[in-house]
Amino acid sequence: MGDAGQHTRFDAFMRLAPVGAWIKDKAHRYVWANELHLQHLGGLTLRDVVGRTAEELGAPWHTGDSDAEDDTALRLGTPLEVRGDYVVDGTRRIQKGQVFRLFPSGGADEEGLLAGVFTDVTELEQARSAAAVAHDRFEAFMRHVPAAAYIKDSEGRHVWANPTYLAFYRTTLGELVGMSTRDLDPPELATGNIAEDEATLRGRTARRIRNDGSHGEACATGYRFPLPLPDGQTGVAGIWIDTTELHQVRTELGRWRDRYRTLFDRNPTPMAITDLDGVVLDANPAFCELLGLRASQLRDRHVREFSEADQDDAEHSALADVMARRTTTARFRKTYVRATDQARTQVDITAIRVSDPADRADTIVGIAQPLAPPQTPRTTLRLSPTEAAVLALRAEGRALTDIAAQLDMTRRGVDYHLRQLARKLRCPANNAGAITARAYHLGVLTPDAWPPVVVARHVRSEDGAGPR
Repeated sequence: MGDAGQHTRFDAFMRLAPVGAWIKDKAHRYVWANELHLQHLGGLTLRDVVGRTAEELGAPWHTGDSDAEDDTALRLGTPLEVRGDYVVDGTRRIQKGQVFRLFPSGGADEEGLLAGVFTDVTELEQARSAAAVAHDRFEAFMRHVPAAAYIKDSEGRHVWANPTYLAFYRTTLGELVGMSTRDLDPPELATGNIAEDEATLRGRTARRIRNDGSHGEACATGYRFPLPLPDGQTGVAGIWIDTTELHQVRTELGRWRDRYRTLFDRNPTPMAITDLDGVVLDANPAFCELLGLRASQLRDRHVREFSEADQDDAEHSALADVMARRTTTARFRKTYVRATDQARTQVDITAIRVSDPADRADTIVGIAQPLAPPQTPRTTLRLSPTEAAVLALRAEGRALTDIAAQLDMTRRGVDYHLRQLARKLRCPANNAGAITARAYHLGVLTPDAWPPVVVARHVRSEDGAGPR
């Protein structure tokens, strides 16, 4: 190939190559530069730069050290690695390359020129810097996180673990790498862990880690999940926390809960727990016996439904300081009515407000101390036939006008009989729900019949006087 052809190819190569290149004499004056280097000089032409130095051209990368590096390369005759870090139009640029001595005719005895070839590595340096920052953050996080973390290869051998994991197994990273689960855990636990790792790889999805200490190991909870590795394989990573202390606390809490339940259920003193509105949440067997009802029949009902209605004001007054948090305990007396036979039991109530930080909901624990044996009333509640009919229809949900039409009386007459019923049942006259509930509670209405039916023994044989 002739010199002209070689020159043409060299010129084309240097024009298209993504590198900056130049040739200078020993006085640092440009002899030649390719197009990319000319662009870095601010878009100058070759004619603009030949015979001038980088300092004269205001090259952003030029420093006194630049000329010293050029002189060193020229003197030693061996390539010198160099790096340029400069700012162009407010943007930081980084170039790396080599400067080396160039012999124009190939003879080592001739006075040489200096050549330089540079590549812009700004994005590469930024990526490396970002990767280093990310790596340092990851290392710092894993170094301080109280959870244990590890990575295994596709064969189940450890390739990495954080300090918490290493401390748990009392080993070092150098000793751990290459070890399998069988080298660390009891046989039964290791077999289970290997099966879980294999299932994670097959399913390619995260799986929950749950160790309950049944094999003598620490209790733990966390996740294992598939993780792509640098060699192209898929390994298994995991992160878990030691929950041994939590498990012990929960176990102890369960024991105390069982002890409380036993004390509550076997206590011969009637006890009930209500919310601050008086709705029953729980009751022990002694309290259920006092009222003649099961605990399931008491829950979600107001405790006042089971006592004499004329005592409500006294109870409200006694509980005022407790509700206002001025005190945690109140004492008052009530008379409870047993559902099975209407027997009355006078009790001394001690009401204690109990705070529950976990639920953030206070409750009232009521302790009922009977003052005398239950007293069965000598006479039972008796209704007139008209009152019984009004009660049955009202319990069915019928409107007052419908009741009046069916019983051939005026609306005013219905109101009168409802007031009579409320007086006898000791509940508000303007609350149909309260009248119905009280009638069921006292056994006046048959609980398993529909439409509602008044028990025959609570109905007089003849009707009394009253407006119609």
